[in-house]
Amino acid sequence: MIFQRAFAASRPRGRSALHRLGLGLLAASGLCAALVVFSTSAPAQAPACARTDFNCDGKPDVVWRNFGTGADAGKNLVWYMDGLTYLSAVSLPAQTDLNWQIGGTGDFTADGKTDIVWRDFGSGLNYVWSLEDDDDDDDNRYGRGFTDDDDDDDDFEQIPLPVESDLDWQIVAVDNFGDSARPDILWQNTATGEVRVWYMNGAVRVSSTILGAESDLNWRIVGAGDFNGDAKPDILWRNYGSGSEAGTHRVWYLDGTTFTESATFSPVSNLDWEIVGVGDYGKLQSGSIPQVIAGQDGQTDIVWRNKVTGESALWLMNGITFNLTGYLPQVVNVASLNAANGLPSTTQIQGTPSPWSAITK
Repeated sequence: MIFQRAFAASRPRGRSALHRLGLGLLAASGLCAALVVFSTSAPAQAPACARTDFNCDGKPDVVWRNFGTGADAGKNLVWYMDGLTYLSAVSLPAQTDLNWQIGGTGDFTADGKTDIVWRDFGSGLNYVWSLEDDDDDDDNRYGRGFTDDDDDDDDFEQIPLPVESDLDWQIVAVDNFGDSARPDILWQNTATGEVRVWYMNGAVRVSSTILGAESDLNWRIVGAGDFNGDAKPDILWRNYGSGSEAGTHRVWYLDGTTFTESATFSPVSNLDWEIVGVGDYGKLQSGSIPQVIAGQDGQTDIVWRNKVTGESALWLMNGITFNLTGYLPQVVNVASLNAANGLPSTTQIQGTPSPWSAITK
């Protein structure tokens, strides 16, 4: 398998102390982890903090949510990343109702900071969390964009989005699909295969358009990003069926919301590996032993998570050409991965349903 060979060739042989610390943050509770990654195609006007960049260092980070049943259920945290290197982690406000799942991230309040989009799969309600700075707190534990909720002040604003009561509609990505510099919301209907965009002005839906439909419901949207260098988001699909197309990947190239063509690439038949998001996470360092290094090359990379082994990995991409695989810190305790609360589906944009689920969309 292309995927397996690439992973074996580039797996790091050792683990740093910093790496082990990152694992401890998730594994200490005895729960497993899942990862999710969000779109990073450049908006028309770049915000102060790029999408999924929660500490404003110009590099995408990773959000985790705990879908377990223990004391940590509903907790959320951010891993600050430097490419594939874990730097530190901060806790976000908890959301203990596990019907609420993260659909994506983007600056919906035009304050230059990354906000979080939520969908309630029990009621159809949708919200944006606007995570605010506490200018009076020098010890702000969230870093830029977050404030501590321990004092019961309104550290973050919960802003309602339009309700979508049809629960077959799932938020699958956040990106700028229109002419504005504001993030829009991409949806997929799991019953009809329809794909649509909500054009947004902040939390206000301006209009909605159907992009098309995929009648084979085994095809799921797993992210949005620029895969052909035209500075416009495209749609990444993966086939999670059991037929001849199982594990196949496809990109819908878009000009705004106009479909232009599609292309397939690098199938991975092992469906234990799930795509959890996309982003510009690293670049290729050539040499006798090529490797993924920190930095950005303007390409949309693909982030993976293995729901059985707990591994998280990166495909370094050049358009839809696979270059090299690198690994994110691994969550080693996966004892509960096969339990009833196993990893969430990657069609749920924010992440996947397991105790810990990652979000990078």
